[in-house]
Amino acid sequence: MGPGDGAVADGFSPVLHFTAHAPGPVQAGRRGIRLAGNRDDGRDICDRTLRTDCRSGHGGAGAPGRSVDRDADFLAPWPRLVRPGPAFGRPQGLSRVADRNPPASPHLAVVVLDGPLGKDPAIADLLAGADLVVAADGGADRLGDTGQVPDLVVGDLDSLDPARVEELAAAGIPIQRHPRDKDLIDGELALQAALRCHPDRIVLLGLLGGARPDMVLANQMLLFHPGLAPGSATAMVPGWTIFPVGNDLLELAAAPGKIMSLVPIDAVAEGVDIDGVRWPLSGAALQRGQGRTLSNRVAEDKIRVRCRTGRALLYLER
Repeated sequence: MGPGDGAVADGFSPVLHFTAHAPGPVQAGRRGIRLAGNRDDGRDICDRTLRTDCRSGHGGAGAPGRSVDRDADFLAPWPRLVRPGPAFGRPQGLSRVADRNPPASPHLAVVVLDGPLGKDPAIADLLAGADLVVAADGGADRLGDTGQVPDLVVGDLDSLDPARVEELAAAGIPIQRHPRDKDLIDGELALQAALRCHPDRIVLLGLLGGARPDMVLANQMLLFHPGLAPGSATAMVPGWTIFPVGNDLLELAAAPGKIMSLVPIDAVAEGVDIDGVRWPLSGAALQRGQGRTLSNRVAEDKIRVRCRTGRALLYLER
């Protein structure tokens, strides 16, 4: 067997180990991304091919030479909001993934955190149409609950049973293992792995899992990660979609009567416009900690939101 068939390179486990401050780079390859792993002492151990065949610099959101039709994306009915690519017959259960051949430049990447995915049809459709699925640690189990498997697992693996880790590796799924004492949370590591493929779109799933409120908030703040191009990322939880809002006009297809809430993230958000809702705003100033813009109601089939200065999170009921 070759590395793409789950073989052990140079006698080492196919699970990759990364140091906290010297993670292995992602190298472009003709047949796929190659994950260059490191031992704890920093020495390279092996290269594994991530079965997404994404080429570095091939273009994506914010990449030179590639423009994203944001209006078409935002105005399309959900779940076409993110224009999911074609399904590629993702295996059900832990069958081998050697025959998976996503496109060279993924249109839609999904990052799955360790939170419930539920039985939301929109989330199921999203996963079925994703070009690349990256699981952050226990997100691999959340995917398993839906009958899906990831293309890559990233994290310190403290939420996965060792037997489960070996099962994933035996199925040919690359795994990046990071130490528990690290600077970044697993969700950010998984997001960074997805960004290296230069996808046009990234959708985060499973943000609200676990009993730690600090992690729930930190996971939502990933929508403002500095590596994300404006308008390139959203998040979905059962029944809701979450959007980062800045000074670009955000136009979204929506169902009248559904709840829409806007939560300021910066100390002050000014020049706030909200249209297409029961209680519209024009040029308003919002302070963090105030609930003035929660529990609004969609009044039209499209809503428009903007913060000319400052940032906010928009929660839209589906």
